[in-house]
Amino acid sequence: MMADIPMTSDALNFAKNAAECVDVGAWYPMPSQLLYSHGTYICYPGYINLIILCINIFGSVKACLWLNILFNVICAACLWRIGRDLCGNTSGKIIALLYCMMPFTVTTVTEAQTELPSMAIAFVAVVLLGRRHWGWFILSGFLFIISQYLRTIGLVFAIASLAYLIMNKAGIRKISSFVGGLIIGAITIYTINYTVSGGRMFLSATTLGCNMIMGASDVSDGGYNTNVFDEPGLEDGFDNFDVFQIDSVYTNHSINWIKENPGKWVSYIPAKMHLQLCVDPHLTFGRSALKLPETGFWRHVRKDYPYIFQVTIYLTFLYGLWMRRRHLRGADGAILLALLGCVALAILTVGNPRYLYPFMPCLIYFSSFVFKQFFVTLRKIKE
Repeated sequence: MMADIPMTSDALNFAKNAAECVDVGAWYPMPSQLLYSHGTYICYPGYINLIILCINIFGSVKACLWLNILFNVICAACLWRIGRDLCGNTSGKIIALLYCMMPFTVTTVTEAQTELPSMAIAFVAVVLLGRRHWGWFILSGFLFIISQYLRTIGLVFAIASLAYLIMNKAGIRKISSFVGGLIIGAITIYTINYTVSGGRMFLSATTLGCNMIMGASDVSDGGYNTNVFDEPGLEDGFDNFDVFQIDSVYTNHSINWIKENPGKWVSYIPAKMHLQLCVDPHLTFGRSALKLPETGFWRHVRKDYPYIFQVTIYLTFLYGLWMRRRHLRGADGAILLALLGCVALAILTVGNPRYLYPFMPCLIYFSSFVFKQFFVTLRKIKE
């Protein structure tokens, strides 16, 4: 399945950056990769360094694709454990099964992308919050920062987890241990980045500015749109800038545009939400890398299943959320908070179905109550 898979989009960019570092025996980002002559932002340094590690050990970027299988197993196991701890073994099995049925779960192994490893680390961190000893809470906080280092979603889950600990009255020792783990993780990553980049302090990717400006411009359409960078005067002086200065220019430009055009910015939100929630044809069973037949039953699987699955999850999520409306002060509220974080990121930047996938388990959690009720009712009818 993973033979002759072309690297495209972000995956190609990750591979190119990693190859540049491997050629000179360095880690990402090198000082030269911070200059405008190389690019306008730092990609996800944690994931690119994982690619570098795979190349150094296995001699190929495609080793990351085999790691994706392991990350998928970790995600499924963690979701089963989280569901079991919160709602019982049956719910845990349903959540894990629905995760395995996601089109993204099947196709993501064919892409060198950041979502899956970041999800796996974050879900392990969540599982550790179910332990009793405060030492596990330190490790949990640390892992959330590693997840953030791989892709900028770790802090969303970390904030939701901290809210859970507070709402659940976990106690000052556990909460302070968790926060301490976040601080230790941040110091560790700042130190690594400072060392490899020639003395620059940063935690993760510097993509906020360029993503914000794509969602805050006269020519924005709610999604990924590089036409916004053609604005006259926007990139004046960039030849002498580094990625941090460029990120600051993009961010400030976006904020100023929003202040001047609040109504127009708000008008982009429906388009952003549509793009965030729709099915992505590039990350479904439609990927040519899977080599599915073009006729008969498999044609319908490739074309129709992703839409059927996603609509089913959306509808059962809404009903499940209604069923759990009286339980939102505990774990359910924290899970919903993580999902709202996903929505907030889309509103702040742009909508993209790929950005939803790390948060799909939040939807699946609420959907599981509907499926559980259905199976219970079906069993009663049979009896």
